[in-house]
Amino acid sequence: MEVQIVRKLRQFAGESWQENGLVFPSHAGTPLEERNVLRRFQVICEANGLPKLRLYDLRHTHASLLIHEGVHPKKISERLGHSSIKLTMDTYGHLFEGSDRDSAEKMEKLLGGEPKAPRVLTMPNRNRVADKTADKHTKARLLRASK
Repeated sequence: MEVQIVRKLRQFAGESWQENGLVFPSHAGTPLEERNVLRRFQVICEANGLPKLRLYDLRHTHASLLIHEGVHPKKISERLGHSSIKLTMDTYGHLFEGSDRDSAEKMEKLLGGEPKAPRVLTMPNRNRVADKTADKHTKARLLRASK
């Protein structure tokens, strides 16, 4: 899959572009040395008033943004080059915690309703349906279950 930035880089480099799978090759078309990348990265951060960041912080931010946008964990795992989805979930699992409410709201919408505040249903006794906000089907199910 080719992303826009790779197309732009290829256009900019013109005939000097070497197709080798690298997004940012050196002038010779070889991989950049990490220390040189880090040095330039720190200069860019400083020039833009950013705190000192590690390149790994960009990787973590990338994964976090994908999670926030609802990308499937398996796809995130593949993008990050993790050997298994377990590694991804062990590393970033805490970021999925808010997805329970999102999942419930999406299911509510799929079933024809708009997401609503959660309802609390109580059964004070067997002959009475407690919460007036519950629909008639829910009330009927509660009555059957209580018998």
